[in-house]
Amino acid sequence: MAIVDPASLFAMRELIETELADHDASWSVSFFDAVVDTQKGCFARFELDDVALSHDPETGPTNAVLMPDRQRVAVTIHKTAHVAIFDLLARTTELIPLTAGHGGASEAVVVRSDLWFICYDRFCCLDLKTGAFRASEVLQPQFYDPEHRLNTSGFVGVPRFSKSLSNWLLPRPFSGDILIISGESLTPVSRIVTGGRPYDAVEFEDGSLLILDYPFDVVRSAHVSDAVAI
Repeated sequence: MAIVDPASLFAMRELIETELADHDASWSVSFFDAVVDTQKGCFARFELDDVALSHDPETGPTNAVLMPDRQRVAVTIHKTAHVAIFDLLARTTELIPLTAGHGGASEAVVVRSDLWFICYDRFCCLDLKTGAFRASEVLQPQFYDPEHRLNTSGFVGVPRFSKSLSNWLLPRPFSGDILIISGESLTPVSRIVTGGRPYDAVEFEDGSLLILDYPFDVVRSAHVSDAVAI
């Protein structure tokens, strides 16, 4: 049986059909989405069921992550309460529902049989074998937006597993820190104050962190030893 190279890097590509009216786009909709291996080209296209997804005009795939069997890809989808499992060989798509109120998955990571991802301001885990779903409490408190002069909610950044801490690193762009999250309880155990708007972080063997700020214009550094208890 053919399998996919585990070194493959995946990206999502949308094919958009747009209706024009007086030279302005009046609406657009995605009919197909492509799972693309950035090293070798397009693997396959699959169709999302708009009815099953309670289609929103902004609904669309955000991430594609190769699963341990090297045959299927887990696809997170924006503004819907589902995760799609796409079989690259059989060309079939399975929609796995998430708990109501936890839609809009992104920034997916597969660890063994678990799919870890972000639902806007929560950290979530989906057991791909049993379908069991867990979600943290809201991790980004509301904050004051001076531009619009109101309190608003904000998203959290990209989850990264820290081998040195045996927990997850979760940046918070609107709190200026990185939470250390327990994978068992999905609750914060400590935090690293970084300043700025940390969105993603890479940990090196010595525990140092290279941090990318949102909106991706500043890089800063920190160390896991900077963590303080909450």
